[in-house]
Amino acid sequence: MNLNDLIPRDAEIEIGDRILRLRKITLEDRIWCKDKFGIELEMVCQRLLFSDLMQILYHQLTDACKRDFLAEKKELVDDDGNVTEVLRKGWEVLSSIVANGDDIQKLADVLAKIIGISSPVIEIEENKDLKKKKMKK
Repeated sequence: MNLNDLIPRDAEIEIGDRILRLRKITLEDRIWCKDKFGIELEMVCQRLLFSDLMQILYHQLTDACKRDFLAEKKELVDDDGNVTEVLRKGWEVLSSIVANGDDIQKLADVLAKIIGISSPVIEIEENKDLKKKKMKK
């Protein structure tokens, strides 16, 4: 493992026809996360709640990128057939472009990169987990 595998980095990914540019996670972002969710960033990521992860990803978008996903009022028909107007937050608008499992995998990978966990580190941890499971059998 290389020390560079643990350094948070800015990142760019393509989801659908959009290019998303994300800032690396800083101490300020970790404080925001603790204030927002009440737990540390790594714990939020371990919970794997899609709405939480999308809020973190939206928070890390560059300001220029966030402009493509501004909050919006939208008229919806609810499950009872009633027309209602809702305010969709920026992260909810961003979520609407995520269309498949490949998009979700790309988002998970980019989140790891901006936190500072690269593919070699993830592979090492996965191998450790596999060895533990084999030893239990």
